[in-house]
Amino acid sequence: MKDLEKSIIELKNGTKVANFSSPHPMTFDDGSRIEKCDIKESGLFKVHFREKVVKDIRDIAGIEMDFMLSKPLMSRMNMWEQLFNEKKVDIVLCSLPLLTALKKVLDVSELRKMPFRGIRTNSRTNQSKSTGKMLLSDRFVI
Repeated sequence: MKDLEKSIIELKNGTKVANFSSPHPMTFDDGSRIEKCDIKESGLFKVHFREKVVKDIRDIAGIEMDFMLSKPLMSRMNMWEQLFNEKKVDIVLCSLPLLTALKKVLDVSELRKMPFRGIRTNSRTNQSKSTGKMLLSDRFVI
């Protein structure tokens, strides 16, 4: 739990954020930076999925994906929720597949009571080679 606490940063607007499992560092529009997660940790806490090949009305194959939450992932979520309830973290940045999986089992009104959010970039096309995507520090995806 202490390792999780050490990974929390405070943005210039006072929002305390952390990285759930991304193997990529993240830079915010206020200059704040969250470090990447260890690659082993990233793999352990990723969302698992099942793929099913389906055909559309023109007989073109597509992939239907079903996202699943593993026990280690659920355990890590519980730890972050505890830190959220203790007011040590406000936002835990997670992947879109994780948010999608959560929305399958929770109503959005319940998800709003939790710290898990996705990133929002200021531009999908205007990126610096040195910093990559610039994340908004005042808007997060739910």
